[in-house]
Amino acid sequence: SPNKYEVVITPPLAAAASKDELQDISMRCESIVLPGRNLNTSPDANIYGPLRTVVDGAAFDDSIEMIFNSSPDLRERVFFEKWQRAAFDEETWNVRFYDDYTGIVEIYVLDKSSDENRTYGIALYECYPKTIAAINLAYATNNESIKINVSMNFRLWKSLDLNLYT
Repeated sequence: SPNKYEVVITPPLAAAASKDELQDISMRCESIVLPGRNLNTSPDANIYGPLRTVVDGAAFDDSIEMIFNSSPDLRERVFFEKWQRAAFDEETWNVRFYDDYTGIVEIYVLDKSSDENRTYGIALYECYPKTIAAINLAYATNNESIKINVSMNFRLWKSLDLNLYT
């Protein structure tokens, strides 16, 4: 069921948070996308007959969208702003080393049992929050909660399903 999932966020040391804070932020993830992968192909010109294409590489989506329900103090936004600040110096605008601002995001699909066991998982490696979307504030939105949209860049993903290859 697509409404049974768990998100585990492991930020870099520069954006470290307590285990309880990370769990609270992860629990507020209202929606997230399992990323895709595409095999790059090229024509195989070494054969006679109908054209055949062969795989010559793999390409990953390079970002996913995450939407968080905000707490009253917007601590989710503060967390992602802190993570973004790990990528550059606010005084000099110098960019920091890549490994200093990248982390890991794990996404698990859960079963429908009362235990909500993990059935499938994906780990996004070398992640960082590229974009924290603007938040519209208006008097007419009295009964709505603030949503925090984060575009998370990553380099690659790997399946965490241990039963996939057995």
